[in-house]
Amino acid sequence: GVKKTQILNCTMGTLKKNISDHWTELTYLLLMALAFFAIISWMTFRQYAVFHLRAPDVVLFSQAMWNTLNGKVLISSLTGKSILMHHFTPIFILVAPILWIWEDPRALFLVQTAGITLSGLILWLVAKSATPRWAIPLTAVYFLNASVHDVAINELRRAPFSTPFVTLSLYGLYN
Repeated sequence: GVKKTQILNCTMGTLKKNISDHWTELTYLLLMALAFFAIISWMTFRQYAVFHLRAPDVVLFSQAMWNTLNGKVLISSLTGKSILMHHFTPIFILVAPILWIWEDPRALFLVQTAGITLSGLILWLVAKSATPRWAIPLTAVYFLNASVHDVAINELRRAPFSTPFVTLSLYGLYN
């Protein structure tokens, strides 16, 4: 009687603590990801609004994606050629439908920022399986990394569109 009750209480206490710890970790993770997405999005929108983008390819990419939606797959009317000649990025075909929702180059920055944020979440999964104790600190290092900020803020680049796939590959290697 007494021993079974003590074991049950101990087990229930451990279970409650584990659930509480799990929700606390998920809360930190989601707050980091949302803060990163919101701040980076705001910064890129602000740079766009004050003509301070250092992103010469934005016009080329957004126009080619708009042309894709209108039957000319990744063709730039600036050059009359496919952007795949100089910027091999077939993923832009998958990103182009976003411009149906919002015909604005800033939509591409949102997709880029979402991809970088998603990569951070996937890296958390990798870290959680490899070193559970360090998953949140390692994810924080990713979201606070100046190089990640530089890629996300200063230009519309092709590499960030592939980062979720690369990190998913990494996750697949660890699991």
